[in-house]
Amino acid sequence: SISVTTINGVKTATITGDNFPGVFSVTAGSYSFNEFTTKNGVLTTQGFKVVDQNHITFPVPTGLTSATVTVTNGGGSATSTTIRFNL
Repeated sequence: SISVTTINGVKTATITGDNFPGVFSVTAGSYSFNEFTTKNGVLTTQGFKVVDQNHITFPVPTGLTSATVTVTNGGGSATSTTIRFNL
């Protein structure tokens, strides 16, 4: 599941799931949250954070109102349904 809150003035999405320590990629629509990564045709913004094995956070870019979110680790990837990021 994904929830959106404002943390210290920044609109932040929190992904809740299982087995996140090995995650190396999080994308939402055309936005990549992979630190130190520039993908062809994808805007790279501030990176995601693996909070613990069940939670990942990332800042919601200005103008992103809805998108699918994809999380990737060594075992493959999972893509959400379309998430609305409006608070």
